[in-house]
Amino acid sequence: MRKHSNSTAKHRFTAYGQDQGWRPLQLLDEVHWINTSANPLPHSELLVSAGRIVHIHQIGPGGIPTRPGVRTYRWASETALTEFWASFYLAWEASGLLSLNWDSYFAWQAPQQSLGLVISGWGKCPGTAIDMLLTQAAATRLATDLNAVLIIEGNTSTTLGDCLEIVNALESNLEFAITTTSWVSPSYSGYGLKLLTFCQP
Repeated sequence: MRKHSNSTAKHRFTAYGQDQGWRPLQLLDEVHWINTSANPLPHSELLVSAGRIVHIHQIGPGGIPTRPGVRTYRWASETALTEFWASFYLAWEASGLLSLNWDSYFAWQAPQQSLGLVISGWGKCPGTAIDMLLTQAAATRLATDLNAVLIIEGNTSTTLGDCLEIVNALESNLEFAITTTSWVSPSYSGYGLKLLTFCQP
């Protein structure tokens, strides 16, 4: 993706293969590399020279090296990966009730040896969505001393009070700070929660 803005027309995504001899004409805002056994990691220099932020994604089990200046993630499936990032960029575009400080998003550096993990929950009301997410957190023994990012997905009847209820409940139970963003759609049913944390593997 070359340039972030409030206009979807200015977001451009381009797919590249490792066997392509390419270099962007200008530094990309973000580079996402999906790591599989058939798609080994390129040299760090290649990725860092291409984007301001470099994300490396490991799908499923297997070792994944963490590298300085690179945000590294583990995903249960490709569907989990695409659903999170689709929701993340939609929140970026929507600029809804709660919005991240996007300048800080670019400036933030993941601590060395940390691994990004995402858990999700859904419910017809905020309480059931909270309970589902906390169940997932307990199952994964989620623990971090870093700020986490929460995406709240809802319909157009979602209120700021709903969002505060969700954030307060999660912060009090998980005992770490949460930075929150959100988006709403008239066709969305219930409340969806996606929580990204960076933990020591």
